[in-house]
Amino acid sequence: MSNLKTNNYQFYTPRYWPAWIAVGILWLLSQLPYSFLLILGKHVGLIMHRFCGKLKHIAKTNVDLCFPELTSAAKEKLLRENFVSLGISIFESGLAWFGSNKKLLKLKHSHYEGVLDQLEKTDKGSILLGAHFMTLEIIGRLFAHDHDFVIIYRANKNSFVDYLLTRVCRRHYPCMIERSNIRAILKALKNGGNVWYTPDIDAGYYNNVFVPFFGILASSLTAPARMAKLTGAKVIPTAYYRRDDGTGYDLFCFPALNDFPSENLDKDISRVNQSLEDAIRKKPEQYLWQYKRFKTRPEGEPRFYKKEEMK
Repeated sequence: MSNLKTNNYQFYTPRYWPAWIAVGILWLLSQLPYSFLLILGKHVGLIMHRFCGKLKHIAKTNVDLCFPELTSAAKEKLLRENFVSLGISIFESGLAWFGSNKKLLKLKHSHYEGVLDQLEKTDKGSILLGAHFMTLEIIGRLFAHDHDFVIIYRANKNSFVDYLLTRVCRRHYPCMIERSNIRAILKALKNGGNVWYTPDIDAGYYNNVFVPFFGILASSLTAPARMAKLTGAKVIPTAYYRRDDGTGYDLFCFPALNDFPSENLDKDISRVNQSLEDAIRKKPEQYLWQYKRFKTRPEGEPRFYKKEEMK
């Protein structure tokens, strides 16, 4: 999203016209009734389940690792529902970017007022821990309608997508900080800001600890505990789901983690992972299993995605 700092004329040259046409189609579709978008997304997801072999390999590997107790039939059902959710998320993103407040607010069902009311009585910042559910884009838009918070993002490798997302998101979010800009994030927290942080990514071998996530050692970011220690910010688990009955979305904020951080970093990040896991287990079909969460392994352990990575 750093492209706003440069001359963006290049994105309006003929080379990018097909991309703008695709954006225009997504804008048009976002004007359709929500119920129709759910149906359309379901069919797109089923097509992806059938033909997107690489994504399916990653998702299947993750499901096999995280749900060993499920039968083969149950795992396949979860995968199918997961791709349906992925298809729906495409149109949810369009709705989040281009939908009107009037249309979106009909879909919002919040369950967090008590928690955030307590925060507003102090000058402490908060770290809102969230997982990479496929509803992330639209939930952010809904949450932003009532509460100011800082979006932490990672710049997209595709320069056009990076430019587009920045242009769209800045319409709805007052503050966006690139994930690597730790100084700016700490400043926001010290100033009492609410920072939405999604730590369920593969952390590589830098500033990481290997702690369990669904019972699998996962390279996990230490940032939530370190930021809380440096700023005194509260760490608040969140969850957000698409309703099964097609009436919108449930947003939850839970009480802040007690005695966090402690003097034991591994224990702290294990608690973070556990809070994310608890949220995911309630609606596993809506989680982004197409991401290589367990790519980085402890020394000597085999790679889980080797078949996919060799292609």
